[in-house]
Amino acid sequence: MKAVPLRNNIIFVFLDDIRGGRFHDLSAGGIILGGTDDATTKQPRWGRVIAVGPKVDSDITIGCNILVEALMWTDGIVHDGVKLWQTNDTKVIGIEDIPV
Repeated sequence: MKAVPLRNNIIFVFLDDIRGGRFHDLSAGGIILGGTDDATTKQPRWGRVIAVGPKVDSDITIGCNILVEALMWTDGIVHDGVKLWQTNDTKVIGIEDIPV
């Protein structure tokens, strides 16, 4: 089954979920600072685009990384063992193309 978002919606996965951990920061010495503080979840987060709706800005494509405004995503659903999130293109702050 292929999910196709409607209008200007985007389905994505968070990069920190792909990399095997919750959102975290590094200290100057490279020590991982845990994501237990609620303030860390109220920051923009990077995600990888899985699917785009037909009216999404043409710069946002499947496979690119997007920076989503803080808390501007759905609660997420699990599909085939992968947690998927939804936002729309007006909530995307920036993009980073990656080689396919």
